[in-house]
Amino acid sequence: MTSIIKSGLIVSLWVTLFAFSGCGKAPVAEKSQAIQKEITAAVEKFLSAVRSGNDEEIFNMLSPKAREVCGRDQLPSVPASDTAEFRVDLVNLINDSEAQVRTTMIDLDETGQKVEDSIAWALRKTEEGWRIAGTASVFFEGMDPIIVNLESREAIAEAKAQFDAQSKAIAAEIQKVNIKF
Repeated sequence: MTSIIKSGLIVSLWVTLFAFSGCGKAPVAEKSQAIQKEITAAVEKFLSAVRSGNDEEIFNMLSPKAREVCGRDQLPSVPASDTAEFRVDLVNLINDSEAQVRTTMIDLDETGQKVEDSIAWALRKTEEGWRIAGTASVFFEGMDPIIVNLESREAIAEAKAQFDAQSKAIAAEIQKVNIKF
C-alpha cells in the first residue's frame, strides 16, 4: 500500500514538475523571439539607412559610445545604392545587452552582376534600443575578416591599418600577375 502511495506521489511530483517546467519555457522562448525581432528590426533600419545614404539615420543607429568615437565624419557606410538589397541571416543573442547579427548585402558590380557580401554586426542594448557597436567583414577574398569596434578609436585605427595592409597585398599580387603577361 505504501509503495502505491509512494508511486502515486512520485508520479504526481513528476507531472507537477513537467507542467511547471513546460510553463516556464514558453515565456522564455517568446521573450527570446521578441528580442530577436527587436534586434532584426534595428539592423534592418540601420542597413536601410546605409542603402539610401541617410547619414543622420546611420548616426542615430550607432551606440552612444560609437557616436561619440566616430562622430558624424567617420560613419560606417558604403556608397548609397538603389539596387542594393540585404537580408538578416542569423541573430545570436550573446547576453541581455549584446548580440551579433550576420547579414548578406547584395548589389550589382560594375558589370551588372550580382555580388553578395556577408557582414557581421555587433549590437548593444542601450536606453534607445538596440544599436550598432561594431562590424566585421571580409573585404578581399582569401583574406582575414576585418573587425571594427566602433566604440574604440584605437580599434578603428587598427582596422584601417589592417585594410591598408590587405589592399597593398592584393595590389602586389595583381602586379605579379600583370608582370607575367
